[in-house]
Amino acid sequence: MADEGTSSTLVIVAAVFQLILLFVFAGLAGLFAIALPLLSLIPPSELPPGISFAELVFVSQALFGYMAIAAVLSLLFTIFWLMWRGQPSQHRVGLIITGIIGLILTGVLPGLLALIGGAIAKEGYESPPVARPAPKTAAPPAEAATYCPSCGNPIDPPGAQFCGVCGAAIT
Repeated sequence: MADEGTSSTLVIVAAVFQLILLFVFAGLAGLFAIALPLLSLIPPSELPPGISFAELVFVSQALFGYMAIAAVLSLLFTIFWLMWRGQPSQHRVGLIITGIIGLILTGVLPGLLALIGGAIAKEGYESPPVARPAPKTAAPPAEAATYCPSCGNPIDPPGAQFCGVCGAAIT
């Protein structure tokens, strides 16, 4: 299994590639949206042999629909992957599912990267605990020489003038 950083890197790269494809799909959908009304201006004699005007319109509408749906899915996947990049192990299933859908509908490379990022994320990985200093409590006078009054850790070696953990002066 790879570490959390490798999965996170794969997911962010997938999101960047998906964002690029978003602009491609949106641009193509816009071109088809502009071209659809202009199809009626093509005289029937100029159409390729064996293709009717209705078939041309149907194919153009289907391509416009696919590009529009792919653009919306690309936007959603980019948003999800950017949100999930911080802790991909907590979103393994989502990364795998969106990776498969992305692989099929919105781009092979970003879908594959998200799928791999989700697949190699450690299951049940939790971020390492943050070290918090011990609460400052007043030590009894008998223990003043053996524990640091600032952080509460034992003084090693006994009789030292400074704490070995926090560096505070021992009084």
